[in-house]
Amino acid sequence: MSAKPLPLETHASSGSTAASRLSRWLPLLAIFVAGIALRNFVVANTYVSWLITLCEKALNGERPYVDYIEVNPPASIWLYMTPVWLARVLGMRPEFMVDAFVFAAAIASLAVSAAILRGGTFLSRQAMFQLAAAFAAVLLLLPAQNFGEREHIALMTFLPFLAVAAVRAKALAPSLFFVLAAGLGAGVTAIIKPHFVFPVILVSAVAALKVKDWRVFFAFENWIAAVLLAAYAAAVYVFYPEFVAHTLPLVAEIYVPARAEIWPFLLQVATPMLALVLVTTWRLKGKAALQPPFSLLLAACIGFSISYYVQLKGWSYHAYPMLALAFVAAAVAFMERWPLTPNHSESVDVWAKGIVPAFSIVLLAGATFVWMTVAVDAPHLRGDRKICAASDRDRNYVGHRTGPSAHPRTRRQMGWSCL
Repeated sequence: MSAKPLPLETHASSGSTAASRLSRWLPLLAIFVAGIALRNFVVANTYVSWLITLCEKALNGERPYVDYIEVNPPASIWLYMTPVWLARVLGMRPEFMVDAFVFAAAIASLAVSAAILRGGTFLSRQAMFQLAAAFAAVLLLLPAQNFGEREHIALMTFLPFLAVAAVRAKALAPSLFFVLAAGLGAGVTAIIKPHFVFPVILVSAVAALKVKDWRVFFAFENWIAAVLLAAYAAAVYVFYPEFVAHTLPLVAEIYVPARAEIWPFLLQVATPMLALVLVTTWRLKGKAALQPPFSLLLAACIGFSISYYVQLKGWSYHAYPMLALAFVAAAVAFMERWPLTPNHSESVDVWAKGIVPAFSIVLLAGATFVWMTVAVDAPHLRGDRKICAASDRDRNYVGHRTGPSAHPRTRRQMGWSCL
């Protein structure tokens, strides 16, 4: 295959016809329509349903960790509070409003990230739309039954930070607005789950290493994220003393040690899938995968994978961010080798070589979608005996908090609300 500029490094011409503009937007629109349709066929997520129920309890005046039980920190509840409150005000189903907010968050994340990359002046218009379509697919289609989970939302809030890091890796300076957006997004990502600091750290380190300037590692957006995380921790300590005094010790004693056996865990879907996608990407990119902005995608993927392997639970939603980023990396690598706007001077044989990697990526993504849909848990969690031996109250904290009244099917029978 003849050498040619990569889409991520080329500039688009200023003129574009209506047909070309439509061809750019069509994949994005198709993905959004498919994502909306999918919400009517895939079963609602039980964790999201439980957290909606807790939001309703809070809106009814009940106090978290005092009047009702939850092992996750307050951010897990407040993450869904606005759409649940708005649904109550408008007399709508909270599930519908939460889905609407997640779609709005995806649109905002993609729009801000695209604006950041366009401001960096190194991403062509065609490449920007292709990249946006790849991210839209993993944000709106890949999560399947895990749609709206905290990891799903965390990836959305993380993307503007990833885009700013890509700009800095080119020794360019993003605007203050984009820096603020990136810092806010990274802070929210870490607030959702504190071990999501790993992708923030790794992406910053890779960007700093590329420009050989460690001031990039301590860029203003990183300080914003750190301040937000510290402020959140202080607020939890002050306003939710019951969580600190009672819930955290129970979680540390019973939930944290409940981990999967190492070999069943490693042989489960997530690790083989991640390995296969990364191998496919490496075959397409080779050593060029170690150069930004591509290397930042891999750094973010590795950062989120640390969270998955540290928790050692094997749940599909824990694996979602790392797999989503891995698939985006594979898709970008494929589009750089075989752009969606073909060069007609190339032989049929050259394009025929792209069939195998394209089929491989689609097949792996389909298998991941199925796994995300059936939501199979880790096969063997060490620590089950501790849960069984715990008191009735402790088991409520760590093992049975998603009670029957919070299950999506029960909420549907009850009219989708516990009012």
